[in-house]
Amino acid sequence: CSASIATLPAAARMIDGLNVLWVDAHGVFNTPATTETGYLGGMALAGACGLWRTGHGGEVSPARVALLAARDIDPPEEALLAQAGVRRFTAGAEPETVLAALGEGPIWLHVDWDAMEPGTVPAAYYVPGGLVPDRLRAFLAAIPPERIAGVELAEFEMPGTAQAAQGAIATILDIVGPLLPAGR
Repeated sequence: CSASIATLPAAARMIDGLNVLWVDAHGVFNTPATTETGYLGGMALAGACGLWRTGHGGEVSPARVALLAARDIDPPEEALLAQAGVRRFTAGAEPETVLAALGEGPIWLHVDWDAMEPGTVPAAYYVPGGLVPDRLRAFLAAIPPERIAGVELAEFEMPGTAQAAQGAIATILDIVGPLLPAGR
C-alpha cells in the first residue's frame, strides 16, 4: 500500500475527477501524529489525501474515496476518516451502492489482499470478516471498463510451496478476471 503515497497523487494530478475505490482490511488513514506503529502502509491513503506531508503531494480528495471492507481501524484513524468524509462500506455492501457513491468519472482501484477472508489469498495481515472471492469479483465486474483509470494490487504474500502458490495465483486471476479484456 505504501506505493500509493506516490501513485495516487500523481494519478489525481493527471486524471480529472478521479475517484478511488480502496479495498482493504485496514483504514490506512493514520498520520505520523496518530499512528501507534509508525508503519508507512498504515498511513498511505491519508498521505495521498494530503493529511500529512509525504513529499509526493496530496491531491486525492477524501470525498472521492470509497473504502470497502475495512474493519481494523484505530480510534484516531476512525476520527480522521469521518472528519475527511471518506465513505465506508462493509464487505456486505452491494456493488451498485458503492459505485453510486463514487458517482461518475474515472476510478482508481486499489486492492489489498488482506481485505479477503483469512485463508483466501495469502496476505501479511489477516483480519476476520473479509470479502470472499465471488464477492470481490462481483464488485470488479460491476465497474464499467471505461471507468477504470488504474489498478493496484497490494500485499500478496507468496506461499512457500509451488502448489500453494499456483492455487493462490489462480484465485487472484479468477477474482481480477473481470478487469482483464478476456474477462469482459
